[in-house]
Amino acid sequence: MTSNITEKGSPAMAIENFEIISTVVLCIVGGIGNTLVVLVVCRQSKMRTVTNFLIVNLAASDLFVLFINIPLDLIVKFSGDKWLYGASMCKLIQPLQTMATTVSVWSLVAISIGRYIAIVYPFRPQLQTSHAKWIILLVWTIGLVVVIPYMLALELNGDTCQEDFEAAGMVTRAYTIGVFIAQYIVPLTIIVVCYIRVGVELSQSNIGHENSELIKEQQKETRKVIKILRLVVTAFAVLVLPIHLLFIWIDFFNGGGLIVS
Repeated sequence: MTSNITEKGSPAMAIENFEIISTVVLCIVGGIGNTLVVLVVCRQSKMRTVTNFLIVNLAASDLFVLFINIPLDLIVKFSGDKWLYGASMCKLIQPLQTMATTVSVWSLVAISIGRYIAIVYPFRPQLQTSHAKWIILLVWTIGLVVVIPYMLALELNGDTCQEDFEAAGMVTRAYTIGVFIAQYIVPLTIIVVCYIRVGVELSQSNIGHENSELIKEQQKETRKVIKILRLVVTAFAVLVLPIHLLFIWIDFFNGGGLIVS
């Protein structure tokens, strides 16, 4: 489609160049940032908490996409959208990107649950670092379960890797809604409930101690924590929703003829 409109100096070429440059910059900046997170937590023993291990897991899933999926996608784009990696990789590369996204989302869920337990039930047994590996395993298992239908639906058709849910005995729309529920509705609900409870608990813990300087300082810190939690929830809700709405629009309303590779 682009062969006739990507002459030097054309708008299409400018857009393609911008896309490539911005992608490379994203990989570099994201790679440096996420690598630093991993190194800091791994090198400093005092940083090795359940929450920080989950943050490392989130960073690792991001690095997976940045250094594997995105470069491979760029190569396909440079080749004129021809699939170069064979039938087996057709069933693997794109699902792994979806899996990494699911892992990132559910890592946030696990972090919110950990904060909820620590603040709302401070005198109950807390999550230990020994639990982290099992939590991370569960998160990756959820990611794998989400992408299994996608892996089954992908087929190499000539030089194009494309999904065909009907041929695999599945319904495209059902999978789209399933992913929306697994990657957005359920995680967002859990995160919102946890952080609302955390906010209520932090607020109530200061009631009746207005005259204490220590409590005033705690109230100040509480407001900061609540503000950060509100920002996390809002960012997740706003930034993740558009891509799901896009795929729902494509699958349910034909996307106005839009094709997403």
